[in-house]
Amino acid sequence: MGATVIKKLISSAVMVGLAALVGCSGDSPTPKPVPTPAATSWGISLSADSYSLVTNQAVNLVATVTKDGQAAPDGTTVEFDVTSGQTACLDDAAKICAGFSSGTVTTATVATSGGKATTLFESTQAGTFTVRARVSGVSTTATLVYTEPSSSSKLAVYSVVPSQGPLAGGDQVTFYGKNITTPVDVYFTVNGHDFAAQTLSVSGDGTSATVVTPEITGVDTSKGWQADIRFVSGVGTAYEQTVTLPGAFQFLPTSAVPEIYQLFPDHGSARGGEQVTIFGQNFRSPAQVTFTAAGQTLDAQEVTVSTDGKQITLITPQLSATPLQQDETATVTVVSGAGTAQEKTVSKDNAFVFTADQLTPNISSVSPNSGPVTGGTQVTIFGAQTSGSGFQAPVQVTFGGGGIPQREAQIVSVNLHEIVCIAPDVSTDVQSAGVTLPFAVDVTVTNVDTGLTATASGAYTYGESLFISGNSPSEGRQDQVTTVTIYGSGFASPLEAGWEGVTPSQALEVTSVSGSEIVVRMPGMEPRLCEDTTGQYLITETGSGLSAEGGSFTYLGNTPTIYSIDGSTVTATNDGSAIVSPSQMVIHGRNFNITDPTGNVGVRITINGVVLQSSDYTVNDEQTITITNIPTPNAIGLTYDTVDCTDSSGNAGTRVVGTPVDISVTNVDGGCSDTLTGGITYTPQDTTTCTVTQ
Repeated sequence: MGATVIKKLISSAVMVGLAALVGCSGDSPTPKPVPTPAATSWGISLSADSYSLVTNQAVNLVATVTKDGQAAPDGTTVEFDVTSGQTACLDDAAKICAGFSSGTVTTATVATSGGKATTLFESTQAGTFTVRARVSGVSTTATLVYTEPSSSSKLAVYSVVPSQGPLAGGDQVTFYGKNITTPVDVYFTVNGHDFAAQTLSVSGDGTSATVVTPEITGVDTSKGWQADIRFVSGVGTAYEQTVTLPGAFQFLPTSAVPEIYQLFPDHGSARGGEQVTIFGQNFRSPAQVTFTAAGQTLDAQEVTVSTDGKQITLITPQLSATPLQQDETATVTVVSGAGTAQEKTVSKDNAFVFTADQLTPNISSVSPNSGPVTGGTQVTIFGAQTSGSGFQAPVQVTFGGGGIPQREAQIVSVNLHEIVCIAPDVSTDVQSAGVTLPFAVDVTVTNVDTGLTATASGAYTYGESLFISGNSPSEGRQDQVTTVTIYGSGFASPLEAGWEGVTPSQALEVTSVSGSEIVVRMPGMEPRLCEDTTGQYLITETGSGLSAEGGSFTYLGNTPTIYSIDGSTVTATNDGSAIVSPSQMVIHGRNFNITDPTGNVGVRITINGVVLQSSDYTVNDEQTITITNIPTPNAIGLTYDTVDCTDSSGNAGTRVVGTPVDISVTNVDGGCSDTLTGGITYTPQDTTTCTVTQ
């Protein structure tokens, strides 16, 4: 998210003319009126990484503070507090606190920086907690819901992004999965040794964790190394779980070739003069950086290379002294070690955008699109990412229309294509206007400096406090029933719940309803689909007819993934009739179906286009398959590759060599498949004999 931006306040000076009173000599002059000091106006909003958590999970709370419409001065004191009969904790230190007592008012005092004050919150017990942030007599609150993680909630890690990086380490890698809880330890196993990663963060909904890769030492750095990953969730708690991802990460050989990963920020003014950081590797000083856009190649200024060679900071060049009418995309080129014997050049297309000077707001969607008349809902306004459009700070956002006057929303954050704000309270307007609930209002965004605006008609609906704020968990398997809690307000029986990821929407079994929670059962999908399928919830109160949409649930796709194969080099006789070694091979991966819907073997294995018999292999679990009867080259129609050679008599001929073949794993239910190209190599027993060409 971008830096917090508050609406600019434009004051007009009112000139008061004082008429000179002409009187008799000795008349006293009329005293000038003493101006009334303007009252200081404070504002505060409070947001959290997540509002639905499990016990012992920490969450960041961020208070955004304004004074007279601008970011509060650094050092402004913000007080956080929570009162609850449950065990809870606030902490303004750079750690998660522990050992705190129950039934007390726990407070934290934090100074602002850049208009924000941040603290950590954690609870060891389930419950609903209202956290308050206060500054100079004004306050705001946020509600956090903690639940006990189920001991049956199995940890799963579905993907590693990126899945490769340098042996020197230092790269950020994100693990995506489910039921991930803090603390998290991650180990990369290379050449039989464990190397611990540094954990940076764990998402509030337990679906991701980000770490920094370790430096791999004691290995040959001229070649790449495949690493197994041991992922430990909930370290030291009753819910500690471990999964191992065989061969899930590739450490690349050490290379002097520079690489550009990304620029941050990746957009800026055509007038230049802005600081940008290039992230990558193998950068050497001195370095030269150029931006090529609109037919021009321009030199960046103040180019500095970090000591580890992974970052370059620079000042962007001026593309145009006159306002741009549309965005201009630039190719960025780095000359590493410029003018030295180690000089190397690397370019990245579409790496930076010089943005149009007067961007026009263009609203594509609003989420969530409904909430209570008392306001307080955190709303994200998404902008259309088209040339010449965008939000430019400072911005103003108003909600209104349909008999309701325009009410200004509090801005939480803004960047080029996204604004986060707090929906205003219109309860008084509803009463005075006699509006029938629910009713829709327009959402208007104004780029204050230019006065350019955009309005999304009827984009937000105020109702009788019926809205969805989120749900937990946010994903589940297609072959299992998943119990989901939907959070919000205004829920009243009888009601119907549906999931809108399919057409028609899928009706759900509602197991319980309270004012702020609905518990539903996601029944799984049949037939199972290969790709992830995501949809939101639709709640309809059958008595009043009121409805609300929101939240998100993803049925995880049924596509298997092959990570690696133990025993992938197969030695066979030269005539292809028999296998010499190994006696079996093990396929490592994820999402292998153990059985199909009828209880038979759940996967189909194909080698070189030939389907194996189900009796030739065993599906051990969702992550490993053992092939106990490796097919011969003849059985899969394989002819060895050959290379030219000369025999001892000088006759030209050929000799057979190792030949790679593809291997595929297909989940029978749904037909989802993954292929590891060249995953198995068949090597003839004798690769030295030179057969003379006839």
